[in-house]
Amino acid sequence: ICQEYNLSGIDIDWEFPSSPRANEKEGITKLAGILKEILPESVILSITLSRWRLPDQELFDIADEIHLMAYDGYGKHSTSESAIADSEIVLTRYNLSPEKLILGLPFYGRNYNPESEGYWKDTKNYGEIIREYSPGPDEDTTNDFFFNGRTTIIKKTNWALTRGLGGVFVWEPFYDADGYESLTDAILQTMIRN
Repeated sequence: ICQEYNLSGIDIDWEFPSSPRANEKEGITKLAGILKEILPESVILSITLSRWRLPDQELFDIADEIHLMAYDGYGKHSTSESAIADSEIVLTRYNLSPEKLILGLPFYGRNYNPESEGYWKDTKNYGEIIREYSPGPDEDTTNDFFFNGRTTIIKKTNWALTRGLGGVFVWEPFYDADGYESLTDAILQTMIRN
């Protein structure tokens, strides 16, 4: 399919295995190795993962890019500080060159109130948060939801560029707001300024 449709890459999503067993780590590494062997050199093989449940070093060596889901922690699930810490831990532990790491940015919020029934489980996309609560660009919390507003997205994007990371990715672009509140626009404008 990659060759037929001239696709630029394949991403393997290592989506929060609760406690990865040795055979799971071995399996994903084998899959990545086989894909790397059979794909044309022009096709990028990326691995998307969280720093909380990491595979073995060999997988990091095989992949062309590592997409770090620097979100979904408990409490305020994706602060600038936690995203930087997650990135530095992965870079150091796996001896990655920074340009191989792509920082993930959330376009949604999670309930961060531990006394609420919906703690961590309740989510709203960024566009919904803007429409329902009208937070300002410097705000990251509203009505028990923690999210990344424009200022935080700009800060994270600036840090990724300054640190020499390969870039940023978002989950999920369709969760964005329109107009001035757009996080996609905040990323674009930050990249243009850098």
